[in-house]
Amino acid sequence: MTAAHHNESEVARIRQAIIAEHEAGQHALYSLAAGPARHDFITAKQQRIGEHFHDLAGIVSSEQTAIAIIADTLKDVEVGNHAP
Repeated sequence: MTAAHHNESEVARIRQAIIAEHEAGQHALYSLAAGPARHDFITAKQQRIGEHFHDLAGIVSSEQTAIAIIADTLKDVEVGNHAP
């Protein structure tokens, strides 16, 4: 496996993780659960997305590129396109 292919695979894995974190947070937001536990859960999911941002920035060597990847990933979730 080449380094470029490994990086692409790692970016795809992180994108899938971001999708999972976002969907879990959305589910918690709109579920019947209430109170501080729901807030803490959603906050934890958002913090994990932040950690994924730092992982991406290290792989792509640019915070701007990492931001663009996350924005595109979340946009894809909103339109129902989950392909990495």
